Amino acid sequence: MPSGAPQRILHVVATLGYGGVALMLRDCYRHLDRSRVQFDFAIHGGVEDYHAELRHLGARIFRLQTLGNAGLFAYLRKIYRLLKANGPYAAIHIHTNYQAGVVALAARAAGIPRRICHIRGSHIDEANRRLLPLYKALILANCNRLLACGQAAGRHYYGRRHFQVVPNAVELEPYARRTPELALE
Repeated sequence: MPSGAPQRILHVVATLGYGGVALMLRDCYRHLDRSRVQFDFAIHGGVEDYHAELRHLGARIFRLQTLGNAGLFAYLRKIYRLLKANGPYAAIHIHTNYQAGVVALAARAAGIPRRICHIRGSHIDEANRRLLPLYKALILANCNRLLACGQAAGRHYYGRRHFQVVPNAVELEPYARRTPELALE
């Protein structure tokens, strides 16, 4: 990486729409020193209103098929190619629960040194439930930082392995009461 160039971190998320994870990432990206760190996003959703703002701030946004639509090996291949073609990345932060291990395997093969799995819940669709032991094993073998939004979610995916709880965060200022007239009686 050229001297003085910002380090790039790839965030893998379902969508950059109006959900909690997307909102937290957008708020974080707006406030960080982008001369030192730049975010890119790999998403499984469609085009969202916020994409133009994120691109204006320096982010690149890559659209992916879901693991279920692409199939395990095609998904792994596509992630690997994305990482090699658009890196180097200093880290990858994966917010997609059970898919995280597949993404982390591709990131490890692509030489990304920091591979963060951030579990946001324990839901898994029926089609992938039978592969859950494989997905968990891939997470534990390929992620070198384990995060969860709470103890239950972390224990579900990581078992007894050490992980850090990082609660979901949202800026509350935009929702703060502005005038006494808004108070409910």
